[in-house]
Amino acid sequence: MGASQGKGKNEENKKEEEKEENKKEEEKEEKEEKEESEEESDENSDKNEEDKDSKSKKSKKEIREEEKKIKPFKTKSNEKEESSDEESSKKEEKNSKKEEIKDFYKEEKSSNEDNKEEKKEKKEKEYKDVLPGEIPEERKISNPKKLPFNYNCCQTIELAHKKAITCLTYILRRNEIATGSVDETIKLWKINTEKNKISLNKELKGHTDSILCIKDFPKLNCFCSTSNDNTLKLWNCNSLKCLNTLSFHTKCVLTCCYNSLGKQEIYSGGEDLIIVVWITKKEKDLEQYEKRYVLKGHKKRISSMTYAEDYDYLISGSDDKTLRIWDMKNLEEIKCIKIIKELLNAIDYLLYLDNRLLVSCEDGLISFIKMNKLKRCRSVKFSNYAVYSFNIFHKHKYLLVGSKDGKARIWKIGTNKRMVLEGHTQPVTGVTNFEEDFVITSSIDCSIKLWKKE
Repeated sequence: MGASQGKGKNEENKKEEEKEENKKEEEKEEKEEKEESEEESDENSDKNEEDKDSKSKKSKKEIREEEKKIKPFKTKSNEKEESSDEESSKKEEKNSKKEEIKDFYKEEKSSNEDNKEEKKEKKEKEYKDVLPGEIPEERKISNPKKLPFNYNCCQTIELAHKKAITCLTYILRRNEIATGSVDETIKLWKINTEKNKISLNKELKGHTDSILCIKDFPKLNCFCSTSNDNTLKLWNCNSLKCLNTLSFHTKCVLTCCYNSLGKQEIYSGGEDLIIVVWITKKEKDLEQYEKRYVLKGHKKRISSMTYAEDYDYLISGSDDKTLRIWDMKNLEEIKCIKIIKELLNAIDYLLYLDNRLLVSCEDGLISFIKMNKLKRCRSVKFSNYAVYSFNIFHKHKYLLVGSKDGKARIWKIGTNKRMVLEGHTQPVTGVTNFEEDFVITSSIDCSIKLWKKE
């Protein structure tokens, strides 16, 4: 019995041990299952991530396989296209950068150019009339060459008139110089070339206001004076008497000239914007001159006139910046055949000689106009000041100029040789030569100067 009981106990112990072992095994299995489930979840999450990545990025193997599939279908042109696309994209980037840089520099250049253009415009305003063949004194002749001769002042008459001298001219028939003044008088001066002196010969009175212009009419044996009293007076060269006073203008008469051919008409113009044609009934009869025609067209005062005898043209210059060419062949049908508008400033003085018309303007320019073409051929700038008078002498090779800056200048035409005559303190209103070795100048400062060639 005891043995059977002992066996029974052992069997029970064995069963209990088996149970415990089974429990342990079950626990292990549960742990393992848990771990496996966790691993599966991790693997699933990794797989999901891999799937996501695979969508965006392919594995190397897949890429290689795709390339192998594509290779047979790739051509050289396709390869070139791809390479060209890459190059073009690079070029576009470079070009875009270059364009940005260019734009930047362009802006800077444009700003600099604008500044330069403004400066140029300021200069061009002074030199707009200058043609390519002629350059202003400030540019072309900063250090002008000297003339082969020189003029020195040998006499100055400080108070030649009581008031400002407005004009000066040479009277051929008398071989004397005539000056007109604000003091309402005309004075005639003799020049003694041996003693290098000027002396007063005669004083003429008759005008009731300032004398503005004196012109010599050799073939009529007279000289004409115009005045602020709205009249012209004709003075006989021999008797020095006023033989006729021409009245028609309603404002001051600034200029006059005459035609030595045909009927020897006299022309006058002034602030009333008209040109009056005066004709005599008898040839060279000064007392018979009377008003015949009136020419209209200028919009501002008529400042100067001259006559081109070779063409029978009357030329008038005005403050309206134009020249008008009047055909005087048929007095019954006088026509303005040309209006020259190339000059950009008011006109001060005109002179005609040998198919050339010389025109001075307030900006200091003297322009040369060919009468056969009625076009400006060149311009010369002496200074920035108005030119009030000029004269050609020494066999038409030299130009003598009187300017607002108080200086007279001698220029050898067509060269850069110039000379300045300094001495007057106010604008030079008259210049002329006397026997080519002497030059005479007058000024608003009431003085006359005699210059001798050396």
